[in-house]
Amino acid sequence: MAAPDPAPLRTPLYDEHVSLGGRMVDFAGYALPVQYGGILEEHRAVRAAAGLFDVSHMAEIAVSGPDALDFLQRLLPADVSRVDGRRVVYTPMCREDGGTVDDLLVYRLGPDAWLLVVNAANRAKDVAWVKERADAFVGRPSPARLQVEDVSDRYAQLALQGPAAVALAARLPGLSGAPLLGRYTQGSFTLAPGAAGPRAVDLLVSRTGYTGEDGLELYLAPESAPALWRTLLALGAVPAGLGARDSLRFEAALPLYGHELADDVTPVEAGLVRFLEFRKPDFSGRAVLLRQFTQGASRRLVGLSPEGRAIPRAGCAVHSGTRPVGHVTSGMFSPTLGKGLGMALVENLVGGAEPAPIPDCAIRIHDRPEPAALVPLPFYRRPKQG
Repeated sequence: MAAPDPAPLRTPLYDEHVSLGGRMVDFAGYALPVQYGGILEEHRAVRAAAGLFDVSHMAEIAVSGPDALDFLQRLLPADVSRVDGRRVVYTPMCREDGGTVDDLLVYRLGPDAWLLVVNAANRAKDVAWVKERADAFVGRPSPARLQVEDVSDRYAQLALQGPAAVALAARLPGLSGAPLLGRYTQGSFTLAPGAAGPRAVDLLVSRTGYTGEDGLELYLAPESAPALWRTLLALGAVPAGLGARDSLRFEAALPLYGHELADDVTPVEAGLVRFLEFRKPDFSGRAVLLRQFTQGASRRLVGLSPEGRAIPRAGCAVHSGTRPVGHVTSGMFSPTLGKGLGMALVENLVGGAEPAPIPDCAIRIHDRPEPAALVPLPFYRRPKQG
């Protein structure tokens, strides 16, 4: 008899979600709210003002020691040397064959201390991957020079997203400097007593975002997260769940691991060439990725817009005439644009570095071919603030 699946883990904010009526689901092994009042309302709140997400399920890996920088430069395609204690870098992490192990954020916490923030579903795989490569790292004189540790349980993470998010956060005592953070930068702050409990609380704050809007990520000790959550809601943030997080990132064409990225999908195929630093002489997967970049990959990620009212879903086949040429990686109704849209991984029909159109393009939805047009990605770009 097979053993029952283990009960989902709970983030430090589980009781807050339940008290707000959040509809809880199992996501990446954690009990998380898919929505509170409604996905459309939460989506629109983030686009118009400020939404608050619990992303404490994300995993964190500490890499430290005198050899940490050299190791990360070999491990990751991005130029990690640019992470100077203020900058944050987004990067894929690749296999030698170019496939994507995961995508992640890199923070620098000290001269020889780094933090990798990875996807929750890949926590065990990523920790093992990084540790194995650290053990094999050439030029490491002793284990004392390079350490890798899973520190996920030391962090809770709140994501405050939307055009009003930064101004709202700046109202917290001790976070008035948050508006000074530029995009993809980080800073350390200390909240005054009362904002996240009876004592002062240290925060690591960054300004990256996974919604297509401006916003902040707030990292803090798990025991302080519920009080900060309640404070931000009292200031006007709207609680938002996984449903809105997915629709927001989808409109911004931000990749979701297991959909646009996977072990057998390279960053070049997924349209992430801008995050690959080919001026570095060596990193895992470089030879394959450089060949795809210069000669053209056999597949590419595209945006598709059905001509009618049909809504593409992940897994739907994409055809050119009667011939299958790919599949939808993510698809849904776009609340902002008011129609069904899809991202799809399709054959590069003519090869070469320049993409070609797909003649007689159609998506098979409910076993019917729905004519579709190729459209630019992302589907949505946030308006520039004056």
